Amino acid sequence: MNDHEERAAGLEKTGTHASPLARWMLRGRKTRHWVRTIYAWQSIFKLRNAMRQGMTHKDYYQAGKSVDGIHKIEPAGKIVSEFTCESPD
Repeated sequence: MNDHEERAAGLEKTGTHASPLARWMLRGRKTRHWVRTIYAWQSIFKLRNAMRQGMTHKDYYQAGKSVDGIHKIEPAGKIVSEFTCESPD
């Protein structure tokens, strides 16, 4: 089992879908804040527990809305050099 398959198995175990109650609350303007706060607290405790069990920070991921725009992983140096090589028009 390679690293990617291990991560996929972990994702299947934890799940990625909101409960029906959470989906309903996320629709509301006032309740959306509470659901996101609960999710943030859950992620903090899950990360803390994972660290206590000997896992690394690489075993648990939390992504925001902007992660949808990521299509490939590149070294930071390459990205910086692309920006510095571009000349303003």
